[in-house]
Parts: sequence; C-alpha cells; structure tokens
Amino acid sequence: MVLANSHITHTIQVSDFTALVADLRRATDAAGMLLTSALKASSTPNLYYELDKVAPLFDFINLMSYDFHGGSWEEGPANFHAPIVDCYAEKENFDIHGM
Repeated sequence: MVLANSHITHTIQVSDFTALVADLRRATDAAGMLLTSALKASSTPNLYYELDKVAPLFDFINLMSYDFHGGSWEEGPANFHAPIVDCYAEKENFDIHGM
C-alpha cells in the first residue's frame, strides 16, 4: 500500500535520522566514545540518508554490502558480494574496473 504522503513521511524520517545522529554525536563526544555506523550500500544513498550532513558526524562508516548477490530477487548461485575482479561476467562492471 502506498500512501499519498509517503514521500513526505520518508523525507521526515531521513531528517529525523540526521537529528538523531547529531544528538548521538554530542553524547558520544561528552563520553569520549566513538560514533560509528553500518549503512546500507546503495547507488542512491541520498534516498536513505543526508550523507553530506551525517557522514562528518561519524568517526567511521561501514557499508553493508552483503546483499548484492544471493537474495530471493536473484536466480542462480550465491556470488561474491564485492569482487575485486569479475568472476564470470555475471553483471557487467560489477568490480573495481566498473568504477
């Protein structure tokens, strides 16, 4: 079900995440702790995060890249999630040469 205001709700959730990260940054600074995150790897990250605002707030970010292959959306065997070189040309430019 798609709601008429789903884009507005999504935009609010993205900005709420940014505000939460800013609050966490202040708290971790006060406690002398690191602030890290594991964020969804995506070709369109700005749909999920305000990267220009949240990236500087984290000490480091890990990208969750393990769902590129082998899910219910894909036929065939599981594959390497981040190949350095193309294994067997399943997808064109899905390695360091496609950057």
